[in-house]
Parts: sequence; C-alpha cells; structure tokens
Amino acid sequence: MCVLLIAVGSVNSELFAQSELTRVSIAERSDGEGFVLRYHLTEAPDSFRVARPSLNLVQINMYGSRIMADEISVDQNEEITDIRLFDIDNGVGADISLNESVFFNTAAYPDVNGRDLLLSLEYGSEESVLASVNEGLEFGRDREGRAETDQKEQGETAEIIDFGAVEDEGDTGAEPAEAGTGENRVTIGVVAGFSVADVKGNAFVSEPRQGISFGLAVGVRLPWELPFNIGTGIETGIYFAQKGFENPSPDFLNAETVEFDYMEMPILAKFSYPLIERVSPYLLIGPSLGFNVSAERVRTDGSRSDLDDQTTSADLSLILGGGVDVKLNRQVLSFQVKGGLSFSDVFDTVEESPATDFFKHRYVALELVFRL
Repeated sequence: MCVLLIAVGSVNSELFAQSELTRVSIAERSDGEGFVLRYHLTEAPDSFRVARPSLNLVQINMYGSRIMADEISVDQNEEITDIRLFDIDNGVGADISLNESVFFNTAAYPDVNGRDLLLSLEYGSEESVLASVNEGLEFGRDREGRAETDQKEQGETAEIIDFGAVEDEGDTGAEPAEAGTGENRVTIGVVAGFSVADVKGNAFVSEPRQGISFGLAVGVRLPWELPFNIGTGIETGIYFAQKGFENPSPDFLNAETVEFDYMEMPILAKFSYPLIERVSPYLLIGPSLGFNVSAERVRTDGSRSDLDDQTTSADLSLILGGGVDVKLNRQVLSFQVKGGLSFSDVFDTVEESPATDFFKHRYVALELVFRL
C-alpha cells in the first residue's frame, strides 16, 4: 500500500509540474523602439535556446517537464508576419518570421513574474542585425511531424540558457531593462486641459466655475502585471488647477464668483489594458494633495479681495478617472478625464460663519497629455 501511495504521489507531482504555453502575445516596447513577444506559461521552463539564422528569422526552444502548446492564441502584425510553434523533445519550439523591410535586434529573458519568457525585438540597422546573425546555427524542424530534428547543418550548438539567467546584452543589442512590457520605465510629459468645478456645501447652492489645468506629468510603469494582461503603473507630477464656484444663492461672501487656484500633486495608481496595437485604455485612482496659491472673491462690480487668511492652505482629495494611451512613434498621446472630491473643508470654520462648516471642492477635468 505504501509503495502504491508513493507511486501515485509521484505521478501527481509530475502532473502538477506540467507547464503549458497558453498564449503568444505581442506588445509595443514602452520606449516605442520595437516590440516584445510574451510567451505566456503556466509554469517556468527549465531553460531556453535562441538562434538567429537569418535577418528575418528568430528561433526559440523552451525546455521543461511536459511543456505543451495545444490550441493557443498567437498574435501577429505587419512587422512580425508569422509565429509557428513546434513540438520538440522535452519542450516547445517557436519560429518568428519578420518583415523583410524591417530589422530587429533581439534579446530573450525571463519576465519578472518568474514564469513567462520575453523576446525583445528592438529596431536596428541592417549592419547591427547582421552582426548577430549566425547562418551556421539553426534549429531544424520537421514541418510535417512537428518534431525537432535537433541541431544543425554545420554541427554548431546553441548555448542552453537556464531560465533564471539573462542573455548577454552585448550579443543582442537590446537592453532587457528597457524592453519588457512589465519592466520599469519612466515617462515625462506635459498636460493641459479644461475643467469645471463647484463646491458641495451645506448652506447654499451655486453654479460651476469653468477653468483650466496644465502642468508636468510623470508616469512610472511598474514590473507587475495583473490577470488578463492588465499593466500597472503610477501617475504623478505637478500641475495648476482652477477651482471654485459662481453665483451662490443665497448670497455668500458678498461675491459673484469665488476663485480658488491650486498646485496639485497627485499620486495615482494606473491600470492599463492593451486593447489593440498602439491603443491602451486605462483607469486612474488615488489621492491628490493641493496647495492653495490663490483664493479670491469677485464682486458684481468687478472688485476683488483676498480670502487667503480665511482658507486652509492645503486640500486633500480623491481622484478617479480614465483615459486612453495612443502610441505614436516614440511618443504617447493620452486623452483622459478625471474627477475629484475633497476630503477636507476649504474654509477655516473658526473664523468664518456656520455656512462654511461643510465646504468641499469637486471638479471634473478633460485633459490631453503628451508623453516622451
């Protein structure tokens, strides 16, 4: 009985160790300089081999216990014209055919999730790509039987790379830290938009104030990917935002318009999804800290007076929003809408009337972001 249980346990362990290639996806590099092929695996392979027999062909063999690739989704585009999969001894092979008019330097390395394999295709010159081509090294394929005939015509052997190791960057011309869709990357851009703001109060109603927002946007791509290929990142920066309200009723502060201007510093979580090539919708959520740079009331005769000594200097708010990234060449153009609601009261209620006991900003901004 003990022997039987041990045997069953061994079989189960082998089954649980089974790795499956579920998808091959293509995403544009975060710097716009090419693409990244992601081999989605349920378990990490033991090792892999890469061969570059010609300018327009890249070959990968992934080795592991019972690795399989049945009925999977394989992406392609105008520059990556074909991806063919082959059963090989103890693994799966892939042949990547490239457009003859485009030249890519390559680098293969494990993803930070410790499971997937990434192949970076970085735009390069014909001369730089030719330097990495080894015509004497090609993985033979049995096109009918989908089996590897093992190595090559001239008898050269491809180096077997442990999955935990990264290929030498000098041999490929690509930098893994820049290439992966899940790798760290910082983008800087400018943001400008149109806003509509009002207040939520307890003693009057008002009309919204129309304003503008503009400033510097900083995006940080994080190395973690959520299920369904959802990318993660952080959006921050600093920008000028106009808030306030108009025509309070009943009369409040003897003003026709109350204007508040802030320098905002948001820290927003970003969740993006690669919907189609070059287009990625996203969601934003997080806090924003605003510093009051101007607070004025404008009377019906046009005269102005400061409210700085009656208002708090900082405003903490919650931001919710969404948008879409459109990748151009090396740049990204983003269209986004954001809504904000303050946590803190704007007025110093010790010095003001009970009408300011509950007074919170709320606004909506439609913005355009140009990122480098």
